Amino acid sequence: MEVNNFNLLVNYIEFNNPNEFYFVQIIKRKKDGNQKDSRIKTYSIFSKKELLEKRDSIIDLCRCNNARAYINISRRNSKELIYRTISKYTDLLREDNPNLGAKVWDSMCGTYSAKGYRLPYIVDIDIRDANVKRAVMIIIDKCMPEGAKVRLEIPTVNGIHLICDRFNKLQFNEMNKFDCVELKENASTLLYYSRTPDALEELIKG
Repeated sequence: MEVNNFNLLVNYIEFNNPNEFYFVQIIKRKKDGNQKDSRIKTYSIFSKKELLEKRDSIIDLCRCNNARAYINISRRNSKELIYRTISKYTDLLREDNPNLGAKVWDSMCGTYSAKGYRLPYIVDIDIRDANVKRAVMIIIDKCMPEGAKVRLEIPTVNGIHLICDRFNKLQFNEMNKFDCVELKENASTLLYYSRTPDALEELIKG
């Protein structure tokens, strides 16, 4: 099984200044047959060209480690993050926790999106069911203001991510009766995963 969303996402992402980037993480998931959840590597992607240049190395890392590559669809700003990082390092020194310093940048990248943008929503449909998808699309349409729309459909391991303009979150949550459907913001979507035969065997055993 392989899910490769590089072409879809390279056409979706946008850059408006040299400080903007997208945060990519390679993560091992326990649900894929690994012993525990763990992060293998992270990337700060500053251009479409850079994402395509790193595609082969990202795919190789995923395949070798039975890991998934995720990309946060809300762009980050390196200058803004540096200011936040300086403040966080100062806090660590004040609290006498310098040993936590190595985790600061990745933590900031995973948390803070660039200012000046309306964060898109991800509607996570964690099942492959055309009827569920159709029902969710109807709910989204009822919750959306004029001009807003679903921008992209991203295949996942078990279902699909719908990348959407912002809509009435409260109304959506009230109308959504599916346990397999979740609304997310400032979130990541699947960039790449390939389930190897060994990983499948481990998953079946576990």
